[in-house]
Amino acid sequence: TLTVGDIQSTVGNVSLTVACPGGTISVPGAAFPGSQVISAGTVNTATDILTMTGNGLIRANGAGVASTIRANTIGMSGTSTIETTGISSNLVVQSCCAAGNALAVNFTSPTAIIRATGATSDVNFNSITNGAVTITGGAANGLISATRNVGFFGNTGAVAVNVNQITGTVTGTGQNFGVTVQTGGLTADTINAGGAANISLTATNGNLTATNLTAAGSITALASNGSLSLGSSTAGTTLTGTVTTNGNLTVSSAISSTGALSLVNSSAAAAQGNITINGNTSSTGSTVSLTSGTNATAVTTVATLTTVTGQTGVTVTTPALTLTGSGAITATTGNANVQSNLASGALTVTMGSGSAINAAAAGADVTFNNTTAGAITINNAGLGTINANDTVVLNGGANAVSVNVNDVSGNVTGSGTSFVVNVDTNNLSVGAVSASAGVGTFINTAAAVGQGSITAVSGGGVSSTGALTFTAGTNGSVTLNAAATSTASTLNLTSGTAAGTGVTVATGILGRGQ
Repeated sequence: TLTVGDIQSTVGNVSLTVACPGGTISVPGAAFPGSQVISAGTVNTATDILTMTGNGLIRANGAGVASTIRANTIGMSGTSTIETTGISSNLVVQSCCAAGNALAVNFTSPTAIIRATGATSDVNFNSITNGAVTITGGAANGLISATRNVGFFGNTGAVAVNVNQITGTVTGTGQNFGVTVQTGGLTADTINAGGAANISLTATNGNLTATNLTAAGSITALASNGSLSLGSSTAGTTLTGTVTTNGNLTVSSAISSTGALSLVNSSAAAAQGNITINGNTSSTGSTVSLTSGTNATAVTTVATLTTVTGQTGVTVTTPALTLTGSGAITATTGNANVQSNLASGALTVTMGSGSAINAAAAGADVTFNNTTAGAITINNAGLGTINANDTVVLNGGANAVSVNVNDVSGNVTGSGTSFVVNVDTNNLSVGAVSASAGVGTFINTAAAVGQGSITAVSGGGVSSTGALTFTAGTNGSVTLNAAATSTASTLNLTSGTAAGTGVTVATGILGRGQ
């Protein structure tokens, strides 16, 4: 055991070596007057165990040079500090002689620090020879700080870090790779977990920003009390991003998974609970699920030129969905579902020019409030396309349904107190629809030849209490292949004015106005 008092090198470097394995270097701080190891150049150690206690200090002031602290096990207590201060002077904490190059650091004090304070400086763990990195401190203890990156390089070994705070951008490799911080948030960039390994990042208090994550297994990102931003990341199995409270959730650039991809924001306060998709978000082998907060101001937004794609389906649960410009939601197979989680059940969808909600595979539906009925408003003056291979379900229940978009492909079905659908392009097919306490209105304003028609399809049936109206475009016809009935008002069937248009009621079909 080498117990260190006050050592200072005003010109050169300091090197401390004790046999490894079996050796110990102790820097006991107040136990010796000073007990500070300070170098104008670098400080390099090599031992089995390094013990930092009291106000013990190891400091390297050299610029443009790296200091390497080699030890298999490091204990940090009191106000002990290991640091470099020079510009572009990295601090490397490296296993010395342990099997598999395993490195363990244990913080037992909130004021114990490992840091690189000079500009453009990193703190790296096991960057020379990779191996498992285990750093403990829990919620209360330990600060790791760098002006640039904090790297953990487990490679085929696991990285498991749980400390009070990390400042600097976390990076590295590991199988698995897990980092949890209690305070100050967490920033991560360029993390690779090979094999079948997973990446797990948690910011307990503060924002979490993570980009360029690559995992052969799963990716889990959790902001418990703050916002979450994810970007440029790929998971071999599942990808999960969660905001628990006091924040918003943003996809800054493309993210994808082979398995299920789930983004959840449970924040309940006003101006929180939002999900914003600014990069393509996809599952190549499973579903995509987006769940925003339940407050009345929570919005899920898909930016223009951005697509949310689920191989086997997409579900968006939110009070309000906005597809900006050409933003799109696509279920490659399976259904595209949009469901309100507002207490009243009301759902608002705003579609931009060129936007779309697609479920074009055989038998696939696009559904709105299909799980729990509520008022549905999809209304942006004839913008956006709703495209289903089978049906477009609008489940207003005991609430109004109002749709005004560019195009609806698929048979429109559903219910509402009133039920209004207005399209501007192609033809409109109407299946089983009930307007239980108001009008049923279907308008197609498309003027192009071969467009503008409205058909009540066979096997359906349309009914309303108020006036039931079918109004075709200039070159469109109205065809009733299923019953169309107003139980307390008029039935209005209006074809286009062009030659060859008209109103057709199929044999055995009843069209009736009270």
